Amino acid sequence: MFDLLSLSSLFAHANLEPPEGALSGFLHPFLGFDHLLAMVTVGLLSAVMGGRAIWLVPISFVYMMLFGAMLGLGAVMFPFVEYGIACSVLVLGVALYVMRKGSLIWTMLVVGLFGLFHGHAHGWEMPTAAKPYYYVIAFLASTIMLHLSGVFIGIYAVKTESRLKGLRLSGLIIALIGMVLILKVAFL
Repeated sequence: MFDLLSLSSLFAHANLEPPEGALSGFLHPFLGFDHLLAMVTVGLLSAVMGGRAIWLVPISFVYMMLFGAMLGLGAVMFPFVEYGIACSVLVLGVALYVMRKGSLIWTMLVVGLFGLFHGHAHGWEMPTAAKPYYYVIAFLASTIMLHLSGVFIGIYAVKTESRLKGLRLSGLIIALIGMVLILKVAFL
């Protein structure tokens, strides 16, 4: 009965089964709360900055995430990955809260550094049965979707003062969650 609802049953006929690792790669950013928050917040922050930042900030994250994934897939050790991911949630939340339009280059560098940590975690945690190409393409696609959702929400929110205040409040909440994540990494 439950097999009827599983994803494999959806692809059982017509030979449409997803390539090994694609589903796992696609779901990874959605199922990791820290990844989800950071990626949506990158989109929100880029929308608040406006102009070229709307696409350059998320692209810097994606490119560096791809580089980090290659390091992780290659079993290259990278120090403090979990701290980097937790810090990304904190710092991005604070940046969203203060809503200062900082330097585009510095924002891209910081967001890119966070992308490196997230990518390394994705690559390092790839299931052994997954085919790397499908896994990487799938998590890049879901990351872009999360960035775009943040961008669209952010563009909508910056249009009125009341929604902008809600966006600032969400930045504060995200930053507080980042603090909890840092404490969790430090003590677990």
